[in-house]
Amino acid sequence: MHETILQCPLKINLTLFVLNKRPDGYHNLYSFFWRRQGPETLAISLGSEGGYDAFCLTGIPVEGTNLVEKGLEWLRKRVSFPPLLLRLHKEIPTQSGVGAGSGNVAALLRWVCDRTAYPLDPMETATLGADIPFMCSSHTLATVEGIGDRLIGADDAGFSGLSCLLLFPTWKSDTTRAYRELDRLRAGENQNTDLEMAKEQTEKIWATLRAGRFIGLLPNDFLRVSLTAHPEYEEFFSSFKDFKAVAWGLCGSGSACFALFEDARSAKNCRVKLRKGKTIQTLVALG
Repeated sequence: MHETILQCPLKINLTLFVLNKRPDGYHNLYSFFWRRQGPETLAISLGSEGGYDAFCLTGIPVEGTNLVEKGLEWLRKRVSFPPLLLRLHKEIPTQSGVGAGSGNVAALLRWVCDRTAYPLDPMETATLGADIPFMCSSHTLATVEGIGDRLIGADDAGFSGLSCLLLFPTWKSDTTRAYRELDRLRAGENQNTDLEMAKEQTEKIWATLRAGRFIGLLPNDFLRVSLTAHPEYEEFFSSFKDFKAVAWGLCGSGSACFALFEDARSAKNCRVKLRKGKTIQTLVALG
């Protein structure tokens, strides 16, 4: 039986600004996404005609219905294709902020749509998750607005292709709780992040990254929430700086953080030095 093995993408928030709270309770965002190939894989093979789809999970366990299963159900309502046997290998901890689950389902959606010639509109997938339209798009880099339902691809010409080290701590970060805590910290300030300011900062950071110049800590409005709950992030950021990272930051609203290096060797040396410990669950170096 022929099996296709897909490498699943994930995303890095190079910037993340939480703007105003909407009448529906959600928050408008402005973020700069960078898609990278992650360590997780989705193996796909065709089942028997007249049979049923089958899904199995290896690696890190995931509670409840997996996004891949939801994506398969979503596809079945739109396009016809043979039964699939799916095997997902998970290595990224949940609630980490890198959109690994979104990358898993995006790999499936793109594979099926390529084989069936279904004209997938990435924005059509927004009901499955806020990160999925970007993951399904052709963009390596994009600015994302609204609740993730508006994206504009960015020109990556001249980008140095910095190496990335992801650090996953031993704790998790619940997105709903993170927003609630951010709202609490902002209460009484009567001040929201301005969209034009967010765009201006993002453009400056993008120009600096393309030039390969040092930036340091990247802007993420959830940093104040994360640092209040876990001051250990300061130690992680200090280690990144010691190993000559050009930039570092928090992954979305999740628990993971990342550092960008000029070369893969520096990222791997930092990974070896930090290793696992009482506060670090795992580290992943990306190309």
